[in-house]
Amino acid sequence: HQKRWSEHLEHIETDKQHEELEFKIIKRDGSEAWISHRCSALFDENNQKIGIKSVNLEITQKKIDDMNILRLSKIDTLTSLPNRESTLEKIDELLSQKVPFSLIQIDINRFKKINDTLGHHYGDIVLREIAEKLQKRLGFVDFIGRLGGDEFLLIVKNPAENIDLFLSRLLKMFEEEFSVGEYTFYLSASMGVASFPENSDNKESLLAYTDAALQQAKSASSENIVFYKEIQKKYSYEDFLLEKELRMAINEGSLSIALQPKFSISKGSIDSFEALVRWNGHSPAEFIPVAEETGLIKKITKYVIDTVFKLSKEWHKRGLKYKISINISVIDFMSDSLIDYIDKKSLEHGVDPSWFELELTESIFMESCKKIDQSINTLINRGFTIALDDFGTGYSSLSYITKFPITTLKIDKLFVDNLTIDYDKNYPLMRSIVAIASNMNMDMVVEGVETKEQLEIVSGLGCDIIQGYYFYKPLSLEEVAKIL
Repeated sequence: HQKRWSEHLEHIETDKQHEELEFKIIKRDGSEAWISHRCSALFDENNQKIGIKSVNLEITQKKIDDMNILRLSKIDTLTSLPNRESTLEKIDELLSQKVPFSLIQIDINRFKKINDTLGHHYGDIVLREIAEKLQKRLGFVDFIGRLGGDEFLLIVKNPAENIDLFLSRLLKMFEEEFSVGEYTFYLSASMGVASFPENSDNKESLLAYTDAALQQAKSASSENIVFYKEIQKKYSYEDFLLEKELRMAINEGSLSIALQPKFSISKGSIDSFEALVRWNGHSPAEFIPVAEETGLIKKITKYVIDTVFKLSKEWHKRGLKYKISINISVIDFMSDSLIDYIDKKSLEHGVDPSWFELELTESIFMESCKKIDQSINTLINRGFTIALDDFGTGYSSLSYITKFPITTLKIDKLFVDNLTIDYDKNYPLMRSIVAIASNMNMDMVVEGVETKEQLEIVSGLGCDIIQGYYFYKPLSLEEVAKIL
């Protein structure tokens, strides 16, 4: 404080501008008060300093209000626990301190049934009671936050010392009955655990690993708790080396973009393109799963967005008004920076969102996450069109195309292959999919058309836009320039 005060006085001596300083004082009665001290030097007509003008205002209430607003922005209003933002900040803090810790992500099993049968009011009461029990019964836990919905994240420092005891108490807590009004509930929970530095020294990876362990616990019939190290065996040493090489390739700019044309039968020419990432010496089937597992897919997606936006701007200057589609993964949508990055690059390159189509797989919709839903609607409102990729390979495709204003259905290659394997069984299914797209006024792209026989069948059904090796394989940017 003394150093800052000296700098303050020195500034007044040498500068005619106002200088403002805020500081805390102790009053005679022992109470604290915040003061805003604003002053400036006074000079005569000869530019000689003749004095100092000073104004002091007490701003204690303003400081209290500011601190309350900051505190409320970090708190989950339903449970009074730290919210997702505070939880992420806590992880960053512990990582910077290099203190070993474990993340325990908790999901309440069948919680949706409480909301569906008794209403959200009772569901909210149950969540508050769970939060209270977590705080009272597990006092030695270092941090308890609510991520959203029925998911909580707990942090235990130096887990080797007490993690087993902690998890044992946690399981017993959920075995007890929960009473809400006239109702009594017996709940259960699934938990995923990942640790620093054992599993990762990266926040995004730790959260991804914790979630992966949680999903494993939810899918297992006999396990409530799964440690990431138990499923890490699936992540081989070869994958580890591939991740290292991929990370280096991203940092060194060794990735490239290929474009696969979508051909219009009615026009007899290229209709649009899909952007695909390429890495010399590696197939996408080899490195994309590792990128998604490690979170590197977010950097790859940003690279594709930046490259494609820049290319599209160049095309439009030359009068080449082809739409380009970009693949967006569920991991991208869970990132807080996706929308901001797209907005930033749109302004930087001067592109119109209507020049692009975002291809989403069904796994994105199956997440059923409010954050993802909001992101999709935001992008639609920006002007991007949405394509549902690999249509028909998931579990609830029809519900997705009614929930969001999807403009394009991409029929998966699997259906095209099956047409020539068992025509009688698969032709009626293909015809039904085409009818759905037509009745809902959606564009349709058929993927994986490789033979004349397949082309004749799908064109006979009225399919116009074809993407497949029969017309074009994925092309380098140089090859695309030649054909355009």
